[in-house]
Amino acid sequence: MKQRMERCLLDATDTGDFSKVLNCLQNGTNPDVTDFDGYTPLMKASLKGFDSIVIALLQNKCQANISNNNGITALMCAAWAGRLRIVRLLLDHECCVNQRTENGFTALLLAAKCGHYKVVRILCQNKADINAVTQSGMNALFFAASSGHCGMIEYFLVHHLDVNAKRNDGKTPLMTAACNNKCQALELLCKNSADVNAGSKFGMTALMCASGKGHCKVVSLLIHYSCDVNQKDANGKSALMYAAINGNLDIFKLLLGNNANINAFDNHGKTVLMFAAEAGNMKIVKDLLKTSCAVDTQDREGWSALLYAAKSKQNDVIQVLGKEKKRLNLTSHSGQSALMIAALEGYVTTAQILIDLGCNINACDVDGVTAVMFASFAGKSEVVEVLCNHGADVNLVSKHGWTALMFAALFGHQKTVDLLLSHKADAHAKNDIEFTSLIWAAAFGHLTIVQAIHKNGGNIQSKDINGCSVLMWAAENGHLDTVQYLLQNKCDIDSQDKYGCTAVMRAARKGHLAVVQILCQSGADINKCSTNGSTAFSLALKGGHNTTKEFLLQTIIERGTRGIVPLNTSSGEDSNRNVNAVQEHLLEDISSTPKAAPIPSTPMAQHSQASEETRAGRINSTLPAPPPFPQPPSSENFDYNNFIDYMKTCADHYMRTHPRPPRPIRISVDGEPNDEVDCQPPLNISLNFTNLTAQNVNIKKATYVLTGDNGRIVEREESLTLPSVVSVVGEYDDGEGKDNFTICTDSRNINITDIETDGDHMLPGTSSVNHETESLKKAHKVKRDITASLNSNSFNKQANMEVNICGQASKKDLEITNALEKVSIEEKDGSQELSTIKFDRKRRKHEIYSLPRKLTKRLYSIIQENSLAWYLDVNKKKTKFKQDIDYLL
Repeated sequence: MKQRMERCLLDATDTGDFSKVLNCLQNGTNPDVTDFDGYTPLMKASLKGFDSIVIALLQNKCQANISNNNGITALMCAAWAGRLRIVRLLLDHECCVNQRTENGFTALLLAAKCGHYKVVRILCQNKADINAVTQSGMNALFFAASSGHCGMIEYFLVHHLDVNAKRNDGKTPLMTAACNNKCQALELLCKNSADVNAGSKFGMTALMCASGKGHCKVVSLLIHYSCDVNQKDANGKSALMYAAINGNLDIFKLLLGNNANINAFDNHGKTVLMFAAEAGNMKIVKDLLKTSCAVDTQDREGWSALLYAAKSKQNDVIQVLGKEKKRLNLTSHSGQSALMIAALEGYVTTAQILIDLGCNINACDVDGVTAVMFASFAGKSEVVEVLCNHGADVNLVSKHGWTALMFAALFGHQKTVDLLLSHKADAHAKNDIEFTSLIWAAAFGHLTIVQAIHKNGGNIQSKDINGCSVLMWAAENGHLDTVQYLLQNKCDIDSQDKYGCTAVMRAARKGHLAVVQILCQSGADINKCSTNGSTAFSLALKGGHNTTKEFLLQTIIERGTRGIVPLNTSSGEDSNRNVNAVQEHLLEDISSTPKAAPIPSTPMAQHSQASEETRAGRINSTLPAPPPFPQPPSSENFDYNNFIDYMKTCADHYMRTHPRPPRPIRISVDGEPNDEVDCQPPLNISLNFTNLTAQNVNIKKATYVLTGDNGRIVEREESLTLPSVVSVVGEYDDGEGKDNFTICTDSRNINITDIETDGDHMLPGTSSVNHETESLKKAHKVKRDITASLNSNSFNKQANMEVNICGQASKKDLEITNALEKVSIEEKDGSQELSTIKFDRKRRKHEIYSLPRKLTKRLYSIIQENSLAWYLDVNKKKTKFKQDIDYLL
């Protein structure tokens, strides 16, 4: 009954039914009952202007200062709705006039925001704080300027509100009025000494806001009050650039008529013409061409206005800018032309226009990639067809030997492959690592493309630089249908690579049971062994692939019963290795070993079983085979730098396995040389202290830097300069005093195997060693401090330290994203997240985003991506690292 009456009171207040409200109150219903959002009857009546209900509720002693879930009170509701009489009633009942919402709004700020001038005056007369600001830093003057209420603006200025006050993002009331096209309010502020050149946190001025939004009268007023037309924001953009983007010709001409710099450029070297061309504002482009504008200017990446127009598919602008042939073939610093950009984006009409204008159809960029290669990579078959019909050479090769057919085969673009083959693309072409288009298609399981290339002369017996055949690549990656097709076409089933591996070995190592079964059924020799003595059976055994292991074991037994490889005899090295492996691991269980399941009858079942086997365990083989080939980047949301990096990664994939001369690596303790070891690249240093957590070790300090020969690590023609020496300084207490420790290394990868002290003890590193000393049995955790200073407050993060530093990188621009994944600096009321770091090696510029701007002291971090690692110390190492990192906050 009580709940029903409370619900009735809320509903009656909503509808303004005074008699029901009075009846509920007379029956003793709680006048402060709240709904789901925390609204009381008084709030509802105040918001809707039911004066009589408000009076009745106040007479029944309801609480006037209660707030809802968002901190809104009845007085705020009345102020928001402009209910002047109710505001007076509430003030007479001593409502708190300066109470705030969760966002910092007061009743005065809400009234100012809604333009209720009379309510504002009443509140001010009742001691409302006229200087109150919201959490975003906005005072009442901002709201008056936003709504263009001149009377309210004058009232606030008379009461000494700062005309140049700034909110948290740096915007002023003048900028607020300019953005909202409030001309009268803007003029009033200007007459009261508002700073027309004031900029926001990002340097945006009132003139830029008005130019970008197309407010011509506001622009005219600001120019009248002597604003700087050439002022730039934090990105280097001027008001003229914003006008070029917006496309308002009147504003553009107005700015030009007041001496705006027509050849100004932003921080990236982008000019006014480039902005206009990219936005497709044809009238402004034509107007610029009539002036002294530098048409062929290039930005820092070498992009011209024509390239920006091609990128954004502005065909009308292209036809105007592309009339000069010299301008038409102007390329970026990476060698990209407008036609290449159009081909990559798949703009058929744009590509046709550029070809008709005379763009060089077979031009290539600095990596030797042509327009038809770009289109083939992205699978833009219509553009490929246009290019081929106009004489594009489909057999040109890139700097690393790639052809258009290879790109299309790699990414599985069937229609593009068919087009290229119909235009006589060479199916036998090989790149630097001797991959053919057929190998690419087989490696990634594109069966229909394998069939098409094979029918057009592709050699299914072809091998790469390491002797891996088409069948091996298909088998290793578990592509059953491709393997079956290759076997049907008499591919050499027992062919071996330079390591002695066969297709069945590679399939067994990865646990692809269905592929192993079909290879064995087709007569694959399971007794062959690699150069290090591994067989298909031993590889499956070491990889933990139980069903594959059982199938191979059963195959050995069955062949043995036929007299081919009997377990009780050994004829030849190959069979003997299988016998030894079986005897060592499984001989006692042979009699009880169940037979493996028969070969699945359908490709779907085979795929399912193969993928289940792949998930069974991770390979742990000593086979010296190269790592899995890197997956290609997705052609969706394509990025050119990813494409170039991937191409180079593929070209260099196996080259790292070639022998290289040893290079000395210096290890020092406390700066003194301690030991020299020989190491072959890629250099891999692993400092791992996490395994010391169960020991009595207290590391006070651990610093580490990396060097190769003469401070450089060389990988073929590419090099990376790193700091000078490896230094690890530490101490521990064994109960008899503190001793320093040094690092013991092996001869190839510099790994901590033991930490040797100056005393008589050997502390365990990555290896497990038992010690009798009682003091060493006490568990102490090794701690890693990440410290920083923000606004004079100290933060501290503790964690176990594990560092892997790899010294192999490319000269090409590297973009490292999410390099610091959820590395947080703890503070009392939350955390600051270091989320994104971008490193541009070509420009030597290190940009950090989402990082506290006032980070002033020390920041230790480890950045790992694509075999590139840096050790950063903001201030102490800045001079020392100057040659490698220009660290900018």
